Amino acid sequence: MHAVRRSFCACLATLETAGPLPEARFKDRNGNDVDFARLRGSPLLAHLWGSWCPLCIEELPSIDRLQAAMWDEGLRLVAINRDRGGPPLIDALYQEHKIVNLPVFTDRWGKLAHRLGAKAVPITLYVDAAGREVGRYYGTTRWDSEETQAHIRRCLGMLGESG
Repeated sequence: MHAVRRSFCACLATLETAGPLPEARFKDRNGNDVDFARLRGSPLLAHLWGSWCPLCIEELPSIDRLQAAMWDEGLRLVAINRDRGGPPLIDALYQEHKIVNLPVFTDRWGKLAHRLGAKAVPITLYVDAAGREVGRYYGTTRWDSEETQAHIRRCLGMLGESG
């Protein structure tokens, strides 16, 4: 496990040394394997959540708005559900909460969470364009706030020349 130091708020742990994510797979809506290597090339937030977690459900709309707000800047967000109910359960929650920007991904048996050392949800991994984990956010936040978006840009090197 990487050494961490606290910053931004008590819930964000930034890694002292960025490192590659462990090899681990999760599933897309059709049951196809997805791994983080396939997602390299763009800054990424990997968000693990569960339908049994009221705070996870409460923050889904702000995560959806974050993806919409930062898509054109190159940010990719994978919200990976930990429930065994699979896509039908996620589809119902997405419809109920008007989630339209997040694709369906699952970790139904917890293998990804185990490989990542994620003991609870929600947890969000900050991954740079090279596929290195640079931080983890434990808990919930207002993902679509300007402050959070600015922080994401700093952590993931998305500032450009004017930042």
